[in-house]
Amino acid sequence: LIFNCSKSNVYKILKTLRNKNIIKIAYKGIYYKIQYSTVLIGRLLPPNLYDVILILAKKNNEILQLNGGHTANLFHISKHVPMIEAFYTNGRTRELVLAGSRVKFTHVSNKKIFQYSLQPIGDALSCMYFLGERLVDSSTVQKIRKCIGEKNFSILKKLDLDPWMNAVLNDN
Repeated sequence: LIFNCSKSNVYKILKTLRNKNIIKIAYKGIYYKIQYSTVLIGRLLPPNLYDVILILAKKNNEILQLNGGHTANLFHISKHVPMIEAFYTNGRTRELVLAGSRVKFTHVSNKKIFQYSLQPIGDALSCMYFLGERLVDSSTVQKIRKCIGEKNFSILKKLDLDPWMNAVLNDN
């Protein structure tokens, strides 16, 4: 939608909506519509944190990838559950509070980790980089293979990776 109004008018409208408890701020410049829980009557529901993170990344022209510790847990390789959301980024390292939740962004200069970012193949890469050469063995690769599927696993094997990763992937 395109409207002919000034920036100050937009801010006045947003302020009015905030004062009437129709919208809230998730982070600077990112707003969400207030929704109430049907189970816990009267409790506000937070916005989808993942959506807020994606909007922030797009706003800052960043590429994101889930942190390897989180992906290791998703692939049932590690039983450690991350307490805060953590992402690798090509932007700067920082920790933010988005919609009341702490989110950590860690700068990574290795561009290989951002191949297929926020997709199952990218999650597998992140997991293997996080665990490192000493911990990634055939059982780890089998768990990753089971979680991402055969099609994605065959794509993963063809990617430009570190030599140790290529060796472990091609053995399976």
